[in-house]
Amino acid sequence: MNRSHRAAFLRVVAAALLSLGPLGSAHSQAYPNKPIRLVIGFAAGSATDAVARALAEPLASVLGQQIIVDNRPGAGSTLATSNVAK
Repeated sequence: MNRSHRAAFLRVVAAALLSLGPLGSAHSQAYPNKPIRLVIGFAAGSATDAVARALAEPLASVLGQQIIVDNRPGAGSTLATSNVAK
């Protein structure tokens, strides 16, 4: 490995390490600390709703937090998308 390749490699490694940020502060907070809302852009009873509810239960047990399935149908799922964005 020549000198320019070694320098480029070290820059990439340094950037990767710096992107990790302060790891100690992330472990001091309990996450998530409130129920998780899973927003679905289709009506209740649809196939998408059924899949979301089927996945919410095992996910809730893994995360140890309640998951609320929130159906926001209409406007081609734009209402659900804007709700999440806000």
